[in-house]
Amino acid sequence: MKQKTAYEIKVCDWCSDVCSSDLFSNLIWLGILPLATTVFLYFLKNLIFIPGSLVGLFDVFLYSLGLLLPFCVLSGYSFTLYTLMLSDKVKANLIGRAYAWEAVGSLTGGLLFSFILVFVLKSMQVLSLVLLVNLIGAYLWRKEKEKKKSGSIILFAGIIAVIGLLVFPVDRYIQHFLYPNQQIIHLRESPFGNLVVTRTGDQANLFENGVLAASTLDPITNEEDVHYVMLQRPDPKSVLLISGGVTGMIREILKYPVDTIDYLEINPWIVSTGRTITKDIDLPQVHVIIGDARQYMRKCEKKYDVILIHS
Repeated sequence: MKQKTAYEIKVCDWCSDVCSSDLFSNLIWLGILPLATTVFLYFLKNLIFIPGSLVGLFDVFLYSLGLLLPFCVLSGYSFTLYTLMLSDKVKANLIGRAYAWEAVGSLTGGLLFSFILVFVLKSMQVLSLVLLVNLIGAYLWRKEKEKKKSGSIILFAGIIAVIGLLVFPVDRYIQHFLYPNQQIIHLRESPFGNLVVTRTGDQANLFENGVLAASTLDPITNEEDVHYVMLQRPDPKSVLLISGGVTGMIREILKYPVDTIDYLEINPWIVSTGRTITKDIDLPQVHVIIGDARQYMRKCEKKYDVILIHS
């Protein structure tokens, strides 16, 4: 068996030191960058784009590229580095196995987020848990390989930062970048998207994924959405309202001798969030139905005098 020369041994030791250092720092940065990217996502949007404007596809591509590039490059490099180190440790090609474990981890994380975390935590809190896991991994690596106290210090500082992110409403603070001069009174993450209720003076506004979905003190819009249709049906008794229950349309519908209003909404969190700005949903004439409009119409046997669709 051919022995390695002194030069080869020196090069291998240098590569080992570089890989070891990269592994430690990469784990830390892979936990920090998602948090930083989320903050910049909110902070830069109104600085780069005109608030309220319709952003073009190419602008969205450039904006997303600039924000995601640091994390994606580091993530791709780290995956290759970890696979190389693992293969070198066992003296075998483990690229296929590494890809398999990466796929299992991605699937597990996706299921955990989609079915549990999205219901109990906000985005910054979820990302803070990812940071904590990365810090623990970096600490265990540094403790095993180098036995330095710096890893313990970084882990302790990271735990304090994560506790702060979990306890304090960081999401509400960074959301202020998107809604300047507005008071955020409610914030809700849901599987359908981000729901934010703001207040400007006496007016409350409901935003869904950054888009204005409803506002109070807007009677003209509600009157146009309701009365043009309701006046075409004499003595309406049963009304189906598809979305728009938190906008004030229910109040306009009840100006007619209506017995029941079936309010259909696909996103149940809009209903619960809407209760923070209006009590119309809880009126005795209103029956809330959660479901998809197309499926409901296919299966529904009930006859309505008027069907209103809020767009």
